[in-house]
Amino acid sequence: MDIVIQAKPRDMAVSASQVRAEGNVPAVCYGLKKENLHVAIEHAELLKAYRIAQKNTVLTLDLDGKKVEVLFYNLDYDYLTDRIMHVDFYLIDQKVVVNAEIPLNFEGTSLAVVNLSCVLNPLLDTLKVKCLPKDLPPAITVDISTLVSFDSVIRVKDLELGEGIEVITPADRQVCGVIAPRGARKGDNDEADSDAEASTQEAGAEAA
Repeated sequence: MDIVIQAKPRDMAVSASQVRAEGNVPAVCYGLKKENLHVAIEHAELLKAYRIAQKNTVLTLDLDGKKVEVLFYNLDYDYLTDRIMHVDFYLIDQKVVVNAEIPLNFEGTSLAVVNLSCVLNPLLDTLKVKCLPKDLPPAITVDISTLVSFDSVIRVKDLELGEGIEVITPADRQVCGVIAPRGARKGDNDEADSDAEASTQEAGAEAA
């Protein structure tokens, strides 16, 4: 999906508050060892684009016919109004590797959840990767069907990634696991203790 945002060069003599008062959001584009590019973007258009692109989809800024490709890098919000106050974009070149955070989608059925009444416990919601812009995936699937017991976990190294994608997040980092229901592990221990006691009594009887 091609996402194009209409932008206009920002007059730095105009304050950021005045830019916002006119319904726009001040933004800066940087990277590729180029001079920072200051722009202003209409708030509604920017918000719509971010909801689609997030931080892992290349989008195009159209500045009066001049087009540049960017990724969302950082957004500052007014937490009282939930309005975007400022945006940092990262300039990209399709031939240059970029770093990005890719959202994780948890799919499948966990037998630990279904049969053992466990609760799924996601510990990561994004994965840091680097690759060429064309190889950026919209999301990475986490198959939770491998979670079959109380001790089952999925680590970064267990995930299947597309060709050309290198993971930055440590390979042993836990992605998700399960939380056992209260008393479940204690019950297991009690059962194990009972078995051990029975074995000891049998051994004693045989010795007698």
